[in-house]
Amino acid sequence: GLAALLALAVAAIPAAKGVRTWRRRRLTGARGVVAAWWEARDLLRAHGVPVTPGMTARDLAAVSEGAVVDCLDRLADGLDAAVWSGAGADDRAVAAAWGAVRGIRGALARRPVAARLRAVFAVR
Repeated sequence: GLAALLALAVAAIPAAKGVRTWRRRRLTGARGVVAAWWEARDLLRAHGVPVTPGMTARDLAAVSEGAVVDCLDRLADGLDAAVWSGAGADDRAVAAAWGAVRGIRGALARRPVAARLRAVFAVR
């Protein structure tokens, strides 16, 4: 009854985020690199980093700290090459972008449990 409905509602948020990530990871080329940027941006927003619509990866790195900054810098370099070079992005560039996202996830995983739980259930 009500308990099952409540459990479903609570599980829906992380499930929707998981589906969103899965769909993004399937993209290739420059779209795959941009999708990695979207994922990084949304992860940091869920963890309380102030993200505005016009922010670039470099802007977000400027308001971040620790290992997240290095990962965002790598992601920004990949974004520049994929979006602005005219050459697009190959599978290695997409893998590198998602590697930067993994690094961000790893850095955020060291945050306190309460902060991580808030991020899991955060909605924009």
